[in-house]
Amino acid sequence: MSETVSRVVKVIYEDIVLGVHPLGTRLVEEPLVKRYDVKRHVLREAFAQLEEMMFVERVPNRGVMVHEPSPREFRELYDLRVLLESHAAASIPLPAPKGVTQAMRAVQADYSKALAAKDFRSVLHLNNAFHRMLYSACENETLTSAIEHYAMRTHLIAAMKYFDAEIMAKTEAQHYELIEAMEGRDRDRLIALVVGHFNLNQVDRYEAMYGHRHDQVANLG
Repeated sequence: MSETVSRVVKVIYEDIVLGVHPLGTRLVEEPLVKRYDVKRHVLREAFAQLEEMMFVERVPNRGVMVHEPSPREFRELYDLRVLLESHAAASIPLPAPKGVTQAMRAVQADYSKALAAKDFRSVLHLNNAFHRMLYSACENETLTSAIEHYAMRTHLIAAMKYFDAEIMAKTEAQHYELIEAMEGRDRDRLIALVVGHFNLNQVDRYEAMYGHRHDQVANLG
């Protein structure tokens, strides 16, 4: 994948996660070619990569659409993430290596600054980096890769939290608690914090919004 295609994939991913392109909407080539200042073939290559990531899908007679998962799909993804990430937490050596927790504190400091500035694009990537450092500490590359894959798929509904100050403040505080747990020896506390960090209410909210949206479409039909 070329550097240009990678750049376009990154920015479309950000725009989907941050709600610029809402779930279920059509991605029309002409305005996006102008928005991202790219050639059509580059945009199409980016679409192909995003389709592999399950962020977009090609729908016959409609074109490229932002993937809109069913509530069941999200619940199953979150169930799997809880299993994988709690297992990773159970495997992390405690106290975690000082280099790991120091790096996490540095990333979290940048995260807090970006959050205060409402720079949500940076918050998104710093959040990903923070969690990658956390679960990579289990030193199981296959498990780490699986966690990253399934975590990425749940980013589709992340836009619901980024503009909720209460949720973001809670997330920020939880990050610091996770670092402290990794610096200690209480494994049960670390596992409980990892599981508690999942905002499962977000799935309930998504299900309600999904039902409302599809009821509206059915009524219009």
